[in-house]
Amino acid sequence: MNSFTKPNPDLITEAKKYIDALKREGVPKTTDESEPFKKSLLKRLLKKFHGCVGCGGGVMGASSRNDNLLQPHHILPSEFGGKAVSENAMLVCRNCHIQIHN
Repeated sequence: MNSFTKPNPDLITEAKKYIDALKREGVPKTTDESEPFKKSLLKRLLKKFHGCVGCGGGVMGASSRNDNLLQPHHILPSEFGGKAVSENAMLVCRNCHIQIHN
């Protein structure tokens, strides 16, 4: 498995554009619930990405109040049929994740 080593803020912009395009094109949702990622997958994502793909920062942990907390992001959102698997995931900090979804 190749490791991601260089942060790229354009990935955050592209992820947001992708979600916006799905909604704009009227792609039907398959569910309103997000499929959770398993803890074992989170560990593999951390090894693969070494931090947030957008800003390069981030920390692993359990505190949801930490703006720098690393979170998995479904590339193809689960509500549009995306699965919680490594091929459909990237690791982002909470701040970058908010940018994608807002």
